[in-house]
Amino acid sequence: MRKRSSVACAFLVTSLAAFADPPGEPVFTSVRESVRAEATSEANLPARLLALKNLAMLVAPTAGPEAMEKALPREAFDRIVELVRAGDTETAAGSIDRALLALCDLGERSGMKSARKVSFPGTDGARVAALLFEPEQPSTFGLVFGHGGYGSKEGWADVALALSRAGVWVLDMDFEGAGESGGVSAWSTRIRDFSLGIDFLQSELRVTRFGVAGHSGGGAWPAACAAIDDPRVSTAVLWDCPFDFYDIHLVKDSEDPGGNPAAVLEDVFEKTRSEPAALRPPEVNETRGLPGRFDAMYEEVEATLSRYRHPARLLAQVQEKRPLAVLHIVAEELVRQLGPSPRGGKYELPGESRSEVRARYLGRSLRFQESELFVRPEGLWERWDRELGEPKRTVLIRGTNHAFAPPGRMEAVRESVEWLSRHLLVAAPRETLETVGADEREVRLPVASPTVRCTDSVPSAEKGAGVDDFSKAFPARTLSAKDGAVAFKVGREPVYVLDGDTSLPSSAPAESSPFGFHPASVPDPKDPYGHAREIGVRWHRGLYAYWILLQPTEEDIDGGVFHWEQNDREWGLVPESMAIFGNIGLPERRGTSEAGKPTLSGWRLNKPEEAYLRFVKAAVERYDGDGVDDMPGLSVPIRHWQFENEPDIASEDWEGYAHLHEITYDAIKEACPEARIALGGQTGGGVAVFERFFAPVLSKLGGKRVDIYDIHYYGDAKMDWRGVKDVYDHIRRRLDELGYAKTEVWITEMGSYSGAPGDEEPKRRPARTERERNRERDLAEIPEPPRLRLPPQSEREQARDVVKRHAYTLSLGVKKTFWAWGLVEGFMHDDGYFDHTGFVYDGEFDEDPPRGTRKLAYHTYRKMTETLDGADWSRAEALELGKDVYAIRVPRGQGTVTVVWCDPPYPISATVPPDALEEIRRRLEDLGESATDAQNLRARFGALREVVMLALDAGGPSAVDSWAPFDRMKRLEKQVLEGAGGAPAEVDAILREACEFFR
Repeated sequence: MRKRSSVACAFLVTSLAAFADPPGEPVFTSVRESVRAEATSEANLPARLLALKNLAMLVAPTAGPEAMEKALPREAFDRIVELVRAGDTETAAGSIDRALLALCDLGERSGMKSARKVSFPGTDGARVAALLFEPEQPSTFGLVFGHGGYGSKEGWADVALALSRAGVWVLDMDFEGAGESGGVSAWSTRIRDFSLGIDFLQSELRVTRFGVAGHSGGGAWPAACAAIDDPRVSTAVLWDCPFDFYDIHLVKDSEDPGGNPAAVLEDVFEKTRSEPAALRPPEVNETRGLPGRFDAMYEEVEATLSRYRHPARLLAQVQEKRPLAVLHIVAEELVRQLGPSPRGGKYELPGESRSEVRARYLGRSLRFQESELFVRPEGLWERWDRELGEPKRTVLIRGTNHAFAPPGRMEAVRESVEWLSRHLLVAAPRETLETVGADEREVRLPVASPTVRCTDSVPSAEKGAGVDDFSKAFPARTLSAKDGAVAFKVGREPVYVLDGDTSLPSSAPAESSPFGFHPASVPDPKDPYGHAREIGVRWHRGLYAYWILLQPTEEDIDGGVFHWEQNDREWGLVPESMAIFGNIGLPERRGTSEAGKPTLSGWRLNKPEEAYLRFVKAAVERYDGDGVDDMPGLSVPIRHWQFENEPDIASEDWEGYAHLHEITYDAIKEACPEARIALGGQTGGGVAVFERFFAPVLSKLGGKRVDIYDIHYYGDAKMDWRGVKDVYDHIRRRLDELGYAKTEVWITEMGSYSGAPGDEEPKRRPARTERERNRERDLAEIPEPPRLRLPPQSEREQARDVVKRHAYTLSLGVKKTFWAWGLVEGFMHDDGYFDHTGFVYDGEFDEDPPRGTRKLAYHTYRKMTETLDGADWSRAEALELGKDVYAIRVPRGQGTVTVVWCDPPYPISATVPPDALEEIRRRLEDLGESATDAQNLRARFGALREVVMLALDAGGPSAVDSWAPFDRMKRLEKQVLEGAGGAPAEVDAILREACEFFR
C-alpha cells in the first residue's frame, strides 16, 4: 500500500475552492432529532424498525462486538422483534427509541461521525438514498459504491469510511427498490444509479474524477457496466462479482440451477408475506403486487444481462476502457446441492438444450471455484490475467466469505485503497478538469416566427432496440422567440429547429435528393429495399457491372453473350422512390506483372479494348430506360455511372486509368447521351491522395469527361466529421483550376462505427466459388498487417455523427452523401471497421443483440431524411452562434430547418485511455532525448512506428491523423528504406508534433 504522503501529493494539483460544503445531515444527528421530535408509534413503526436495523449494521463493524452488545444486546433486538410480531406496539416503540439513541452515541464515538444522509433523483421520480463520507482533506475525487443483490448501504459503510480516509468522497447508496430508496429494484436501474450518483457528486461537490465499486452481482456487475457506458468513470473495483451469468440468467419452465435473482426474490416474498409489514424486507414492502410482476422481472433480467453473458468479454470491455481491479474469495468446500425453484416453477438456460443443462448443472454438487455463491469457469482469473492488457489486478482474498467478513474484509479494503491511490487519486490530466456542462452552450438563434419547434435528432432511448414507437422517440419542445431569437442550451447531440412551414407539397424526385446508401439493399430475398424505404434512402450504390461476371468466358466475349441475371435481380428490385448510381468494374480483366501471377501492375486491359467497349455500351443500354434493348420490367433507369472504385489503391498507374476512364466515358455517352459519369472514388479523402493520383488524371483529361468527382471519407464518431472541410475546400479549388468548375463533388462512401472493431477473431465464411477460392489464395500470399483494434464507440455516438456528417458535408457544397458500408452490418465478417458501420446488427461481434436489431443510427437517419430531404442545400448557410457551436440553416418548404450542435474539441484523455496515454508520453520523452541521424535512422523510425500503432490501437485514427497520417508515414517509410537525406529531419519533425499533440 502506498504511503499516505504520496496520496496527499495528489491534492496539491487540485483547487481548494473545489472543496464544497457537503450536503445532507450527519446520520446520528438526523436520527436523534427524528426520535426527539416524534416518538415511535404504530404509524411510523416500520420506518423506525428499519432505521434501527440499518443503524446497527452501520455502527457494528467499527464499534466492535463488545461495544455493540452493550448498546444493543442481541436478546434486546430479538425481544423487539417478538413484541412487533405479537402486536405490542407500545412496548416495542419505547425499546426502539432507547436503542436508537444508544446506537447514535456509540456511532459517534466509534468514528462514524462523518457519515451523512443524502438522496438524489432516481428513475421516474424515485429518490435514491445514500450515505456520503467526507474525506479528511479537500478533494475532487469521488467513488460511488453499490451493495450486493439484496443488501443495503449500511452493510458497506465501514468500507466506505475507510476509502474516504484515503482522500476520496464516497457515495454509498441503496439501489432503487432497496433499503431506504424508493422505486422498484431492476438490473437496468442499478446500472443507471451509478451514473446518477456521479451526477450528484459533480453537481453538489464539484468532483471531477470518478471511480465505481460494488459487491456481488447486485453492485459489482452494474458497476462494471457503468464503467463501460459512462465515460466519466476512471476506474472500477469489483468485490466478488459473478461474471459467469449462466448460473443466474434464466427463464421459466425448466429446472433451476439456483442463484436467479428473480427466483431469490420469489423465495423472499413467500417466506415473509405473512410477516407484519414492519418486519418485511423493503423489496417486498415496495412491491405488494410482486407475484404479478415475476414475468416482467424475468424479462428484465434477460434483456439487461443478454449483452454481458460471457464473463471474460465483460471483463475485457471494462478493462479496455478503465483500469480494473477484481477482488474475489476462495471457498474450498462443496457448498450446496441444486434443487427446484422456491415456488415450484422450472427454469432453463437460454440457448442450451435440456440435456446439456442436465449435464452441466443437475444431479451433482457444484464446486464453486472462487466463491461460495457463484459459479466461476475453470481458470477464468488465470486466463484474464494472462490475456488482457494493463492496468488490471486480480486479488484472491482468503479468510473470508462472500460477504467479506473479517479478517479478509480488512485485506480487501487495503487492496482497494492501494488501487484507488494508483488509478483514481492522481492528478487528472488538465484536459479532464472541465466544469460541469463544459460541452454545452447557451445559444440565441435568430428566427422569423414567434414560436419554433425544437426536436432532438437522436431518440431518447438508450439503445435502438428500445425504440418502440418512432413517432414518440424524439423529444420535442416549442420555443418562444424574444426580440427575434430563441434561447436554448445545445450540446454534442444535434437538434433540429423548425422555423415556419417546413412541409413539402410533394416528395422530391429521387435524383434531386442528397441521401444515399452504399449499398441500400439488405440480404432479404423478399424485400431487399424495405429498410431503405422506411428510413428515406433515395440513392442505391451497390453491385457493380463487373465485366468478368457479365462475360466470364472467351466464348461469351466472342459470341456477344451476356449474363445479366445478378444485376437484373439487384437493379430490377430497386423501388421507384430511389435512384441508382451504377459502376463499371474491371476485376480480373486487367493486365498482370507477369504471366500466371495475380498481382495487378497497372490500368491495362488483358482483353481487346473493342470487346471492353462493347460490354460497356451493352450494360449502359440495358439499364438506361430508353426503350431500346432495355432490361424487361426495368422501373428505375440508371443515368449516373462511375468507372471503377478507388483506382489509386489498385495501382499508381494514373496514366493507364486516365486512358480507360476516357474511353469508358465516351462509350457510356454514346449509349446514353444524358448520362452523368463520375471518376473512380478517391480513397480515404486525403489531399495527398488527390495530388498524387487524381490531379494528374484530371490534367491528362484536360478539363473534360468528369461530371462528378467522388470522395470517400470515413472516421470515428467524435470529431472526424470536421476534417472533410479541408479536403473538400482543396479539391473544389483544384477542380476549378484544372477546368472542372461545373463538376459536382459527391461522397459515395462515408461513415463511422459503433462497437469495438478489431477485438475479435474473423468469422469469414468458406469460399464457395472458384473465383472466391482464387482470391483467398492470392490474399494468402500477402503478409497481413498488424490487426487494428479501434476504441469502442456507443450507438449514440454513431447516431449523432450521422447527422453531423450529412448536414456539415452538404452545407459545404457536396451534392450527395452515401453512408457505407451497408444498412446491415457485415462486410468482410472479420470484425473490422466496415463490419460495424451498418445501422442494423448482424449478430456476429461485440455481444451483438440478435440479427436484425436496429441501432439508434437507423432511427436517427430516418428522422434526418424526414426533416431534411427536399431542403434547398444550395442556399444553406452556416450561422455564427458562439465558440464551438455549429448551426446550419437550410430552406425547406416555406420555412427553414436549422441543425445545431456544440462540439468543443475532445481532450486527448477522452480518446486515449490514461494508461496508454502515459505509455505514449513516456516513449516520446525517451525518443526526444536524442536526435535522428543516418546511423540510428531505422531504429528511431521503427520506434516512431510503434508509437503510431500504440496511438491507433488506443485512440483510433483521430489520435494520429493530425501528426502522422497514413500517407505521410508511407512516404517517410520509403525515404528511410532508400536512405534519403531528408528522412532524419522528418522523423524528428513528426516526433516534435507528436509531443505537442500528447502534451
